[in-house]
Amino acid sequence: DQSYEGKTYSYESGYKIDATCRANLTNDGTDYSIDGAGCFIRTDKKPASKIVVSNITGGVKTISFDVNGWDTGSVTVIVGGTPLESQTVTTGEPSKTVTFNANDSSATTFTITSVGRIVIDNLSWTSM
Repeated sequence: DQSYEGKTYSYESGYKIDATCRANLTNDGTDYSIDGAGCFIRTDKKPASKIVVSNITGGVKTISFDVNGWDTGSVTVIVGGTPLESQTVTTGEPSKTVTFNANDSSATTFTITSVGRIVIDNLSWTSM
């Protein structure tokens, strides 16, 4: 399935993840999955695919996730409307963990976007 679906996941602690992405991580016989699952995002789709985490309490200190580059591109995290520094992802490299330092005690939401086609997996964050 090549479709980009919007899915919402709500958790007992109150936060919510809205993901507009493709769950099929295989293209032309190459499997881009990291831990057997993940979310494939790309900005050239209309509307652009992304991951939005909301209803966070306690602010956001750091955000980490694993990435795998379908294309060479970059990932950016936007915390409370402020973009953090982008990190490069290169096609053909092994998957890697990227970490963003937000240090925003009032943040209740963050968004992950990409330039290029990027697979995201194992998302986590810490509160202040």
